[in-house]
This record gives sequence, structure tokens and C-alpha cells, in this order.
Amino acid sequence: DNGAVNSNQVSSQASKIGLRGSESLADGLKAIWQIEQQIDVDNSGAVGAKNTFATRNSFVGLSGDGWGTLVLGRHDTPYKLATRKLDVFGDSLADNRSLMGQAGAHDARPTDTVIYTSPAMDGFTVAAAHVAGAESATLSTDTKGRAWSLAGMYDKGPLIASLAYQVFDYGSAGTGQFAGTANTRSKAYKVGGGYKMDALQVNAVYEKTSDNTGAGFTDSKGFKAYYLSGKYSLGNDAVKLAYTHAGDLNKGTTGTGANQFTVGYDHSLSKRTTVYALYTRLDNRAAATYKISNAGSTAGGIAVVAGNDPYAWSFGMKHTF
Repeated sequence: DNGAVNSNQVSSQASKIGLRGSESLADGLKAIWQIEQQIDVDNSGAVGAKNTFATRNSFVGLSGDGWGTLVLGRHDTPYKLATRKLDVFGDSLADNRSLMGQAGAHDARPTDTVIYTSPAMDGFTVAAAHVAGAESATLSTDTKGRAWSLAGMYDKGPLIASLAYQVFDYGSAGTGQFAGTANTRSKAYKVGGGYKMDALQVNAVYEKTSDNTGAGFTDSKGFKAYYLSGKYSLGNDAVKLAYTHAGDLNKGTTGTGANQFTVGYDHSLSKRTTVYALYTRLDNRAAATYKISNAGSTAGGIAVVAGNDPYAWSFGMKHTF
């Protein structure tokens, strides 16, 4: 980090374990449930590693072939899910959430979520969610925020495409899981797409967020970001490249943008086991303090001084079961 800090770490990244089940009911209807927990095999004191349970998508619900799925519990919002398949370095140090989804914390997995997902219709799926937070308010006149999230996603053949919109209403209390300035609102939308041409996969995502926390609750901040990536596969090997750009927050906040570039290599040892190597560098502008992503990890990451440019090498193994 500009020569100021050097650190060697063993990280568990997005290690997780879960249980799921279903029961067949009448007329093709099923009751479904899932409990999923983040674990950190390297650091038992990390957030999410102990004294908590069901920290990831955990829910109960109903599912039917003809009408889709409805679940209640803790769940990724449709906005978050809409473009995760397009991140070729997802759940690693080079995850695009170093910059994408950061303004307004729209990369969310809230509790108190009701989410409906339609059945796939010739590759097209719609998902909608409402997140309630009022039940934790300390006064009957207070609300602790709520959210709405909507996404349309297409995934068929060589093409992936998505469009998503999300609103966080911070409520009169200005606290809770959607903490923010009381009675204000943060909005975000993004569009993404990917296309596979034989061995080559190319992806792109554009995101814009805004909020109304300024004087008189006028729009005070806006944020634009985009992401480009490619993956070339040859047998058991794959070479990956990615570039992410975050613009300055508007309304006079200059020097708050950043860029990230990543190159990586994967080698599959089997259908379930892959080893990988990557290099990523994040260039902050003078007033920016973005850090290399800890998305999907229980570790907190290393703090960055404004204007510093963190970089990292990562060597690891992924195993699914």
C-alpha cells in the first residue's frame, strides 16, 4: 500500500456450509427451507465465524413449478443477485465489490426479507423483494427503514443480461439495518450483460446510485461505476482479466474515484477442485479510501489512507461439496 503497509495473510474467503430441504405438498407445491452459515477456518474470532448462526441466505418458503418461489428470511436482494454471475473474480480479493455496490451499501443481504422469484420463461426470470425493518423500532412513532428491490434477468445460451433497481428508505429513526440520515432515501440501478463466444466470455456492468441526504433532503450524492471483464478457457485452464472504474461522488466531492485492474489464472484439478493465482491493484484518487475487497470473507481487510493504492497477490484453492 504505497510502501506504508505490507501484510501476508491466510484467508478463508467465502467458505460456507449449509443445509436445505423440501417437502412435497399438493398439486406440485413444495415447502422449502435453507440454513447457510459463513465459516472461517483460519480465524475463529472473525465476524460471522462464531456467536452467530444463519449469517447467509437462510429462509423458509413455498415453491411451485407453475408460479415460482416465495421465501421469507435473510436473503440477497434481487439487485445484488442480478449481476453476480458476471464477476469473473467473485468472492476473491479481486471481487468487483471493491468498488461496485459500495455507495449506499446496495450490495445487501438483509434480514426481514420477503422475496418472490418467477419461474424461468424461455430464459427470462423476474425477482422482487420487500425488506421490512419496523418491528425493531423502540418507539411506536419510529420506523427503522425498509427496502424494495426488483430485477429482470435473462440467461439462455451464450447470452446473460440483467436490469435491476433498488431503494433503501432509512425511516424516521435513522438506524437499524438500513441506517442513514432520518427520512432519507438511497436509490440504485444497474444493467449488466455477458456473452460467450466459444472459449471466450466477455462481461460488462454499469451502476448508478443517488441519495437525498443533502439540505432539505435534496440529492446530495451520486455515484457511477462500471465493470468490464473477460475469461478465456482452454481445457482445464482459464485466463481472466477485469477492470472496474468508480467515478467521483458528485455535488463537489472531487478526487473520490478509483480504478481497479486484475489479472488471474485458474487451473481445474477436478470438477470440484480448482487452484488459482491473481494479481489486483486498486488506484485511489487523492480523497478516495477504497480498499481491496473482503466481500464474501469474514476478515475485515486492511484500512487504506486517502490516495493510497493497495495491491495484492493471491494464491488459493477452491473446493465444493
